[in-house]
Amino acid sequence: FRSIKMKIAISADWHLRRDRPRVRIDENWILSQKINVKEILQICVAKKVDRLIIVGDVLDSSNQPSWIVNILEQAYEEVNNETNYSFIIDVMPGNHDLQYHQPANLDNSSISNLMRMKHITPHIVNEQFENTDLMKDHKIILVHRLIMPNANESLARLAKAEIAADVFEEYPKAKFIFTGDYHKAFVEEYEDSLLINPGCINRQSADEKNYNVGFYILDTNTSKYEF
Repeated sequence: FRSIKMKIAISADWHLRRDRPRVRIDENWILSQKINVKEILQICVAKKVDRLIIVGDVLDSSNQPSWIVNILEQAYEEVNNETNYSFIIDVMPGNHDLQYHQPANLDNSSISNLMRMKHITPHIVNEQFENTDLMKDHKIILVHRLIMPNANESLARLAKAEIAADVFEEYPKAKFIFTGDYHKAFVEEYEDSLLINPGCINRQSADEKNYNVGFYILDTNTSKYEF
């Protein structure tokens, strides 16, 4: 197997929302989110990525107003106009994006409007919150479930969550596994495979105070990544 060489930005858990979280002190929470999103896209341009993959929970809930849903599309158009640089944006829904956290309710959820926008490449999830659209050409699996580092196995079992080792076993043919839902960034390697969990892009709860927020950029040719 020879994949197409790409530079990919991997992100997740944006939780864009109309209401300001209690722990935030931003004077203008909506503007803060817009700036955050635009900065991510600007970094993608600066690093010359080929695609940005968002692994679920772009929105904080299934019912968000259009001016929240439109933040990503509007930011992309601004950056594209400013730089004349284009890249693919892949979006798959996570549990928070969907009404009652059910993939079957996609059409009743605000995320469906975002996934129909001009610059968005949509990826539908199944009941296991996984997507294999990129598997054939790139050996990439997208998964939005609670997956923790192997070092956190005891905690994961208590929380009825998975660890990276479980996921490598479940998807033995995947070269790259990109995950979302767990808000702390981490990377695990197993043989020739790589699992990247980018964590969240901003802090919205007290227990995230010391989180290192951001996203990863991966070169699929060398398997080298940066945060």
